[in-house]
Amino acid sequence: MKVKELLARFHAWQISPFHYSEEGLEEHHCANCDHTYTGNYCPICGQAADVGRITWRSVWKNILNVWGMDSKSLFYSLWQLLWRPGYLIGDYINGRRQQSYSPTSMLFIVALFYVLVTNWIDPTPIEIVNESDTELVLLMKAIDWLLNNPGWGIMTITMFFIPPTWVLFRFSPRNNHHTLPQGAFIQLFMGSLMLIFIFFSETVSGIFNWLIPLYYYIAYRQLFGYRFWGTTWRLLLIINVWLLLIVTLVAIAAMCENISTFTTAQLTGYLVFDLFMLFTIFIILFIGYRISKKTSQAHDNATR
Repeated sequence: MKVKELLARFHAWQISPFHYSEEGLEEHHCANCDHTYTGNYCPICGQAADVGRITWRSVWKNILNVWGMDSKSLFYSLWQLLWRPGYLIGDYINGRRQQSYSPTSMLFIVALFYVLVTNWIDPTPIEIVNESDTELVLLMKAIDWLLNNPGWGIMTITMFFIPPTWVLFRFSPRNNHHTLPQGAFIQLFMGSLMLIFIFFSETVSGIFNWLIPLYYYIAYRQLFGYRFWGTTWRLLLIINVWLLLIVTLVAIAAMCENISTFTTAQLTGYLVFDLFMLFTIFIILFIGYRISKKTSQAHDNATR
């Protein structure tokens, strides 16, 4: 088999890895409500058809069920996330959720694993450096909190991607006009990926950190359907907006923490700086939005 054919089959699997069939469905008698039916679950009470005598397999399934992994494997979903990130996320936000593990539970279980292993390797807690500069101290405190609370930290970081993604990918060829709640689930999946690569960068090699921007590109390209340049420039704008938001929040936090000691001139300077940053963010998003809308209309006209 040629490499080109293998790649084509792999791409077809990425798009649609699941196949469902009604062939061979047997008739079952529900042990719970005595209803006779065909299928995998009783339509009356919802009990699974494979319920039978309690075996060691039943014990194992109950143990997995404690972590919510009875029917939707965490490890299988993570494997899917590594090989078809954008398509898996697209399946989930479009309602095809039967084969996907909950992204919220996924992030916090991955974070728990990260904490247990990294604390076992190096149990020394991370502490910030004592500095006199207010902004630097606040930034170091934030980094300290993010490192010691990886689940909440990664979720906080990725949530800043939701608004710019919603604006800049609003007219995408695939999954256009996605909603802000859908954007939250997109970033929960990406947060799990980010935490996995951070874990491997700390335990194996720092080169895994470079997979984070690469996977953002792959996931966004698969999810939204833009080509190389269309995905790249939008992601670059999102990263710039994200950085500006972080700087703005640090400046606001510094102003609030020292508001009683600042002079009027200092407070005015902070307010002007924050307003300027917010205005810059608005301009970036507005220009990106207009370009996305214009190119989308041009594409629609060309395909008619």
